[in-house]
Amino acid sequence: MTTSKTRKFFLKAGALLAAASLAFTASPAMAQEDPAVNAMPETSNIIITKVEQGAAAGVESNGTEQDPAGDRIEGVEFEAYSVPLEKTAGTEEWQQEIAGFDLEAAKTKIGNDPTPVAGPTKTDSNGVVEFKDLARGLYLIRETNTPAGVVAANDFLVAVPQTNPEGTAWLSNIYVYPKNDVVSATKTVENADDFVTGNVVTWTINADNPQVRNHLDGKFEPITKFEIRDTLIDAELSTTEADVNVTAPAGLVKGTDYKVTVAPAAEGETLVTITFEESGRVKLAAALPDADQVVVTLDTVVHKSGVIDNTAVIDHGGDSVYNTDEGGKPEIRYGDITVIKKDEKGTLLPGAEFRVYLTEESAKAKGDGYLTTESNTNGLWITGENGEVKIAGLRDSNFANGKTTDEEQKYWLVETKAPAGHQLLAQPVSFTVNGEDLTLTLDVTNASNSGNGFQLPLTGGTGTAMLTILGIAILGLVLFFARMRRNNESA
Repeated sequence: MTTSKTRKFFLKAGALLAAASLAFTASPAMAQEDPAVNAMPETSNIIITKVEQGAAAGVESNGTEQDPAGDRIEGVEFEAYSVPLEKTAGTEEWQQEIAGFDLEAAKTKIGNDPTPVAGPTKTDSNGVVEFKDLARGLYLIRETNTPAGVVAANDFLVAVPQTNPEGTAWLSNIYVYPKNDVVSATKTVENADDFVTGNVVTWTINADNPQVRNHLDGKFEPITKFEIRDTLIDAELSTTEADVNVTAPAGLVKGTDYKVTVAPAAEGETLVTITFEESGRVKLAAALPDADQVVVTLDTVVHKSGVIDNTAVIDHGGDSVYNTDEGGKPEIRYGDITVIKKDEKGTLLPGAEFRVYLTEESAKAKGDGYLTTESNTNGLWITGENGEVKIAGLRDSNFANGKTTDEEQKYWLVETKAPAGHQLLAQPVSFTVNGEDLTLTLDVTNASNSGNGFQLPLTGGTGTAMLTILGIAILGLVLFFARMRRNNESA
């Protein structure tokens, strides 16, 4: 006969099952005293259906088959562990022993390296996995692996057997509907005002803040791992630990709640790792549901021309590793211009000196607003013996902040010193940097000071002296003839 204590046990044991499905109403009871009810079964099946976590905590679960809202998740791996019990199975003392367990006590009981009694096995295309013919007892169910972008749910307990909600019959199949949060991340870049290599470009990672709920009350719980990794190609980008920061949610303390390491990885690469410590993961959970994004910024120095893209990886443990490429891979583009200096006869001219400005106004003013790059910190480019000079590391004129822009950036070339025997360019020359190869060749021609055209003499040179001498001679002749004329008239 079923006693009142037995019924109380199965109310509590049933709550373990209800908790797994995030249900917070009355739990199924054991079958009432009825000659038609069979004795407690020796085994039962546990059927788990993995459902994507929605905005709400969950719906009522009672061990029977249901159809909860949410997409089913394939490929979640489960193992079932039998929690060791001391009392004889099926007895009232055994029932009371099970009723005294909570999740932490069950984890302690199975130890750090338990052997599963069922699994590992993965959910099918319908999100279903089944543990068949589990003997009477208490089971800890654990997700041991999840697909990329799926955050593992916490462990939960299921007591076997269970009754239907009315307590009139045993359930041969116990249905459980735990939820998982499906997450993603994106990465963006800002460099609209970073016109040259050597400037600092900011990359921003926006990762979903995982929403894992407590099986008993539906409150958000911290996950066991949260790590963001970003690999930089040394020839392209560099950063320091001080230049990597978590900007949201507010209140996370660097060095305490999260740690940043910047260390050599493969040859020519540097690995940036942001690891959220336990205190940080607790704060992330406490910030939900309002702060549903974790935002990390990386300030990097750009070192070379070309197309540079970057991907971050988010790791929640197991196979739940995903990257930011789903939202598009952000990139920056920097290019070069080769200036070729010639005269009107096509002769290549060494020794021409140039500066580059961002606006026509500043170029005409020829002030201090000229550009400098990482490879040319004084911003002065001089043509070599071949009449050429490469101005390397200018931002693509039509591409900024990771996308094509309608606001074309023009650059202005100003000659500050002409080759010997040639005139300075009278006006700045505008050009753009774009195209697949991000390289531009610009021919600039100077008129020489020798030729058919009239050339002004150099200030303070021999030309000025000759003019002075000729002027004095002419003036002397004028005075001489004027005097002779006056003398003749007097005579």
